[in-house]
Amino acid sequence: MDLEARVLTLVDGRSFSFALVCAATGARPRAAHPHPAVRVLRDTDSVHALAAELRGARRVVIAGNGGIALGLAAALSAVDVVWAAKHGHVGDAFFDADAAAWLARRLVAAREGEEEGGGDAAAPTAKAAPPTTTTTTARAGFGAAAGPGWADALAAAAGGQGRRGALDVRLFATVSDVASPGPGDWPLTVTLSTGDSFPADAVVSAVGVAPDTAWLPASLARAPDGGLWVDTDARASHPALYAAGDAATVRPDAAGAHWFQMRLWTQARALGALAGAAMAGVPPADRGLSLELFAHATTFAGARAVLLGRYDGQGLEKEDAATLASYVRETDAGFARILLHRGAVAGAVLLGEDAEMAGVLEDLILDGVDVSFLGARLLDPDLDLDAVFD
Repeated sequence: MDLEARVLTLVDGRSFSFALVCAATGARPRAAHPHPAVRVLRDTDSVHALAAELRGARRVVIAGNGGIALGLAAALSAVDVVWAAKHGHVGDAFFDADAAAWLARRLVAAREGEEEGGGDAAAPTAKAAPPTTTTTTARAGFGAAAGPGWADALAAAAGGQGRRGALDVRLFATVSDVASPGPGDWPLTVTLSTGDSFPADAVVSAVGVAPDTAWLPASLARAPDGGLWVDTDARASHPALYAAGDAATVRPDAAGAHWFQMRLWTQARALGALAGAAMAGVPPADRGLSLELFAHATTFAGARAVLLGRYDGQGLEKEDAATLASYVRETDAGFARILLHRGAVAGAVLLGEDAEMAGVLEDLILDGVDVSFLGARLLDPDLDLDAVFD
């Protein structure tokens, strides 16, 4: 790309002039190990390629502890899974130990054929408290972004074997070696940092991504993670260039008090819409709340999940503990945690049936209403928050 001449040249030699251009080239998955058999997920092409490889698989090793790893552990219920998670509980990239334990119980219950959200299956992490309310990829392939339903193809490929696979979660573990061939008819032997080794059919890396911006001019301002710094219009450091999705990193001064960046498909979509509107000349007042409130809705382990605001205290680590309060409600069907900062709702984690609270909590976060007088009653199922703050 020649930004001064405003010319974009493709790999096949064709060139295009432009007035404005948006870089939306996503991110490259990082590999947990350099062995060529280790697979990463980047787009629809890589998802379908992995699905083809998993047909007939007996055991898969997952390396990572974010949303991709959670999705894989749930989708691959028909095969044995060894999950190497380097933290003290699963899903550390999204959840604290309590919420993670609730999700882990669902994963185990699904594999044991129990009803979703119920049963007494033990979590592969710490024992959960009873229901209560308490105070406390190289650039290979050019497929479309995988989006929220990416795991469906993998579940279909690994399913149909007439059995439920075992889930073996290894905490504080990473992949230290991959060797091929494995013993007998196993194609691989995977060794973890704990010293344990497993024969496996596949290893899937889900250890994060790096913005794919190396192809752009070195003169552009970049964040420490390699993403292009963008402002409230999604404009990069050159007036003709915008950036969206995982290729962009929003400047801290460009985001609202309740927004922070994670490399999520929901934020990629929102940044794309923001960049498109800005390039088309839509007035700022008509561009919505893309950078005002962190909000991510997805599904984990078959349960709806909504994350709002600074749900895990992101950016509040230096605040006096006396200014923070956390309230939790946990049942077989749902999990909710509301975080207050100086009396106002700062964020919330909502899982299962408790995801229905998202609308009113979103309003409370944006309005900054002092709800401290309610205390733990915020999670009283008999309290109609909509009516209280209408």
